[in-house]
Formats: sequence, C-alpha cells, structure tokens
Amino acid sequence: FIYCETIELKNLQGPDVLNLLIAVDELNIHSLITYIQEYLIDHQTEFLHQNPTGVLEIVYQHETFTDLWNFCLEKICKEPKILFDSNNFTNLKAPLLEILLKRDDLNMDEIEIWNSSLLKWCFARQNMMNDSTKWSKDDITKIERSLHRFIPLIRFYDIEPTEFFYKGYSHKDILPQDLIHDLLEYHIVPNKKLKAKIPPSKRPHLKFILDSNLIESNHVPLFASWIDKKESSYYDKKDILYEFNLLYRSSRDGIDTKSFHKNCDNKGATIWIAKIKNSTKSIGGYNPLAELSNDYKKLFETEIGYDVIIYAGEEPNVKEIHAHSNILCVRSQYFRTAFSNEWAKKEDDKFILRKQNIKPQLFDIILRFIYCGTIELKNLQGPDVLNLLIAVDELNIHSLITYIQEYLIDHQTEFLHQNPTGVLEIVYQHETFTDLWNFCLEKICKEPKILFDSNNFTNLKAPLLELLLKRDDLNMDEIEIWNSLLKWFFTQQNMLNDPTKWGKDDITKIERSLHRFIPLIRFYDIEPTEFFYNVYCYKDILPQDLIHDLLEYHIVPNKKLKANKPPSRKPNLKFKLDSNLIKSNHVPLFASWIDKKESSYYDKKNIPYEFKLLYRSSRDGVNYQSFHKNCDNKGATIWIAKIKNSTKSIGGYNPLDWSGRGWKTTTDSFLFSFADWKNTSISTTKLSYINNYDGKFAIYCNNDCGPRMGDLECYDSDNWKYRGQVDYYPNLDIPNKFKIEDYEVFQVIKNNEN
Repeated sequence: FIYCETIELKNLQGPDVLNLLIAVDELNIHSLITYIQEYLIDHQTEFLHQNPTGVLEIVYQHETFTDLWNFCLEKICKEPKILFDSNNFTNLKAPLLEILLKRDDLNMDEIEIWNSSLLKWCFARQNMMNDSTKWSKDDITKIERSLHRFIPLIRFYDIEPTEFFYKGYSHKDILPQDLIHDLLEYHIVPNKKLKAKIPPSKRPHLKFILDSNLIESNHVPLFASWIDKKESSYYDKKDILYEFNLLYRSSRDGIDTKSFHKNCDNKGATIWIAKIKNSTKSIGGYNPLAELSNDYKKLFETEIGYDVIIYAGEEPNVKEIHAHSNILCVRSQYFRTAFSNEWAKKEDDKFILRKQNIKPQLFDIILRFIYCGTIELKNLQGPDVLNLLIAVDELNIHSLITYIQEYLIDHQTEFLHQNPTGVLEIVYQHETFTDLWNFCLEKICKEPKILFDSNNFTNLKAPLLELLLKRDDLNMDEIEIWNSLLKWFFTQQNMLNDPTKWGKDDITKIERSLHRFIPLIRFYDIEPTEFFYNVYCYKDILPQDLIHDLLEYHIVPNKKLKANKPPSRKPNLKFKLDSNLIKSNHVPLFASWIDKKESSYYDKKNIPYEFKLLYRSSRDGVNYQSFHKNCDNKGATIWIAKIKNSTKSIGGYNPLDWSGRGWKTTTDSFLFSFADWKNTSISTTKLSYINNYDGKFAIYCNNDCGPRMGDLECYDSDNWKYRGQVDYYPNLDIPNKFKIEDYEVFQVIKNNEN
C-alpha cells in the first residue's frame, strides 16, 4: 500500500484484518485506518460474533478506531446475544460492561440485564454462588463493593412486578435500602408517582418502534401473543411478528368520530387502547380486518368464483377485468345500484359492465383498493391521479375521494401549473372535490401567474373567471386584473383591443359581454396614471356613472369615496398592512427607500420587510405619552401623517428607535411627502434623506414630542412645524405650519427569509 497505494483484503479473515488494522494504527497510516474499519464493518462482521469480548477490548484500547467502536456498540446493543450469551462474556472488563449498561438502546429486558447478565458476570468474577441464603456478611460487603458502580445503571422501575419480587427483591441485602424502599412503595401503593431522579427507560432499536402515551414496550409481546392466540408461551420482545404503527391519538387529533375514521379507515388490522378517566383501568380491543383483507387479496389475484366482467378503457386499449359482485357492492354505492337495478347486463350468470372512460391501469388501482384496502399513487403523474379521482367519484368511493385529493395537494401540485385552465374546469364540475377546489383557488390567488400567464388562460370559462375576480385575496395589482380581463375578452371574441376602431355594434356587444365583470374590478384602487392611460380610454364600454365618479375621485381634492365602493383586495402577501393612511402599493416604495434602491424598486412579491402597526393617533390618542408608550424600544420605524384639510401627507423613517433624550446620529433616515396621499406615483412624491454629512441631527428623541426629525417639529398634539433647511431634510413641498388629521407608526421588521 505504501508503494503502490493499493490494498487487497478479501483473502483475509476477520481476525487477520483486525490485526492488520492494529498494525497500520501503530505505523500511523491514517487513510488505511479509515479504509480497513469500513471494510470490516461492510464485509467481515462475523469477527465480532467469533470473539466479542476480545474485539471490544482491542477496539476500546485504540482511540483512532472510532467508526469500528461505534459499530461494535450499536451492533451489540441491537443484538445483545452476540456478547451476553457468548462463552467469554464473564471475562469482559468492568469499564466495558459499564459503558454498555449506560446505553439507552441496549435491546434487553431490564430483568435480563440485572439477573442473567450483571449478576452472572459479578458472581463469575468473584467465584461465588448466586445464592443469597449462603452469603456471609463479608460476602455481602464484597458483592456491594463490586456492584456499586453498576446499580445506578439498572432501570429497576422498568422490571415487571413479578420479576422484581422474585429476582430483584430477593437480592435486597446487596441493594441500597432507600432503593428497595422506593421500589416497594412504587409497586405496592396505587398511583404512586415515580421519583424524579429515576433513570429514563431504555429505548432499544427493536423491530417495533412504539409511539404511545398509554402503553409501553412490555405490552407489545402480550398483544402479539393474543393476536396469534398463543395460550401458553408468549412472545418476547425479540421475536414479535408485528409492528404497531400509531394512527390516531385522541388528545392530539381530536376526540370525534370524523377524526377517528379519517386516520383509521382502510388501514387493515388495528389494535386500540383507552385510559378510563379517574381510574387506573384501561380497555382495548383488536380488529383483525387485515385477515379478511388477505382473503380478499387472494380473490383479487386468483379471480376464483368471479361473477362480474368489466371492460375498462377505449379501443384499442380495452382490458377485460374480473371481479366479485358481493365485494363490489359492499365497498361502492355505484356497484350496489348497478347490480340491484339490473342496468348492468347479465350474460351466462355474469354481470357485464363497460367503463370506456376509465383506463385499465386506473381501474386496477381502484379494484385493488376495493379488495385489499391499499392504494399506491407514487408511480402516477398528476394528470393520471386527477383522472383516478374522477373515476372514484363516479364509482362513489368516498374514502378514496378524500385521500386522493390530499395526495394531490401534498405531492403533485405541479399538475396545476401544467394545465391550470383544464384542472380548474374539471374540479369545478365535481361537487365532492371541495378540498382540491379550495386548494386550487387559494394557490392561484396567491400565485396568479400560474393561470393568468398560462398559454390557455383565454380559454377559461366565464363562470370561473368571475369566481376568481370576486376573490378578495387575488394577489394582483388591480390594473393587471383589468388588463387580464380585457385580454381574455378580446381573445374570446376574436376582436381587436383598439377603441378607436370600434363601431356602435362593437361597443354594445362588449358592454353586454363585460357587464357581469365590471362590478368586480376595484377601479378605485388603480393609481391615477394607470387609470388615465389604461382605463379611461375604455370609457365608451364602461358605465357612465362609474366614469363620472372615478374622474371626480381623482380630480376633486378630499373627495370622499362613494358608499358603494367595493373593498380593496387583501391578498395573502408576505406583508399584512393594517393602515388607514397607506395602501399595499406604498409598501414597495418604503422598502426600496429603506434599502436606497435608486432604479429598480421592489414589487409586492419580494419585499424584504414587514410593517407592523404600533401606533395610530386616532385610536391611541394624539399625545406624545401614547406615542412613546407604543413606539419606544421597538427599533426601526416608519411613520406617515395625513395633513388636515389637504390631500398631502408626510412621513419619515427612523432606522434607530424613539427612546432616550436628545439627538441621534444616522445617515440612513429620510422624510418623504405625497402630494396626494392616495397616489403612490413617483411624480407626486418627494423624498429627502438627511442632508447633513454626518447625520448628526437626523433624529430627536424626548418625552415631550412625537416623531421629530431634523427641523420637523411636533411638540403639540396635532400642530406641527417644518422649516425645510438645507442641512436637514429639504424640499418636501409642505407648509411650514400644519395640523395633523391622523398619523400612524409602523415597526420595520426584516424578514427572516431575506
């Protein structure tokens, strides 16, 4: 290896490979140390069976054999007979036995660890008889000293009462008296709580992993023995033929029949246990449905005694499938109706059914579920799973309808991206697909590009588009919704989207077609510039009273909105905005100003901040005490104030906080103003970062004022002043003195994902 960097081990036996490992460790050849350990673990595990005591001691003595040490410990803990039943177990060194008894994963009953192993080891080492009736005082003292380090490692509380009395209590003379007292109290006094200092139960890597608050691993051999009707010799933990997989826990999943059946139906054989309230008693039962399922499975696979012939699929891919009418009737209302009403033809005493609309592969899956209660979907693509769902809906198999919907939602969401229009129409047509319908709507509202940017969006049926436009959580700017509606309409009508080329008949046709959709557009949420260039140009096809109201809203200062204005949409965005003064359109601006983005601003979908309302003067009081109570020690904040009797508003960003007294220095703060507080257009906005080169007078904090920044003063409750000096925040285009109608302060929180 040193010369050629190659090594061949397959002609060596385990002990020789181990000796080779010892040699390369002595010669300090690190790469070989790792390689030989891996080889032993992968190819020569029998070496541990041949001499477990010797191997453990060798590996323990070599600090570099960490992989092999961990392997040996885990192997022995998983299969303890390798060591504890070996001829030389009693020769094991005490430190190694101590390490093993400390392990929580040692796969032995605690009574075996105590009686068959530790005591056996101790008396063999001391060359004494395991007979307490023949011990002298010196013998007892000698045994106590030998076992002193091991007693705390035995989980005596996990030994069953009978075993404890005959094999634990019988050795009371060599055990600590306080331990004997506590164990007797535990086993005799009803409902006695365990001592806080007891060691935790072992959790061995058994064939079964038991997730239970009501039973322990000791119960499992009982259950397995009862299931197999073993009347004399019960199973022990090492030869149990069953696993017990937790399906339902009432304290976790809800104490109701719906939750029980959702978790437990179609799962085959089950065992249950219930703790009786205010009692030490419990009750349980076993439902051996799996045995019946096994019989059904044999019928499914052999087709013995079939009386139904089903032709599934279309030519040339038709498949003849055989089944049993009595089983189909039990599992499906569809088949009960088919056979009882005799609309299924009968030839030669066999029912004949033709299901051209269900592929043979899918019908096989359904039949396997009907017979065996199991279903496997992971090899199907999204469209096939959806077709399977349509089939089980037609065949009226309720439990599968719910299960397949959940599977699609959890594992096959890409099917919606592939054909959103088709999927929506299919799901919409099936009343039982409620979970999938809600998922599709919520998914599209959250990520509207899935549908609105798809190639077949314009093929969407009008009722579905209407449903989407009614949603308050549709995550699109209103102008995008309007433009999408127009794109959909003109493509469906095969018309040009050019108002200058429409005749009177065209206008009438468009008005009639769009009549149902116009009330669903939140026109008041469209910004003035977008409204003028992308909405007003369609004034001939919009209701004239709507055009009048919108023009009045955008032109007349402080014009109150009409009472019948639809509410703004509240999409499920990253940010939740609780404000009377700003809209979601303002948030990308604020985030971009905070990060000093000069060209490309954030859009609503990638904002790296949340804005949490801390204070609203109209709600919390227009006074500085309330301001500081709500806003001090909250870190970075942004605030906005509506100027009374004006369309203007002013606001500011404090990257520090509002606590303390005196001036605070920063170069990241800014003030801003909107000429029209409803309009976020850049052309109506003034932005001013602190102009002082070192930011010395950026923020002023005191208990007798509100959000004072630079030469913006706000001492009195709602009377504010602004001088606009060059050294502070100039050019905001607001009056020198003004009253505040309302103002809000938001905590600026950086999103974790950014």
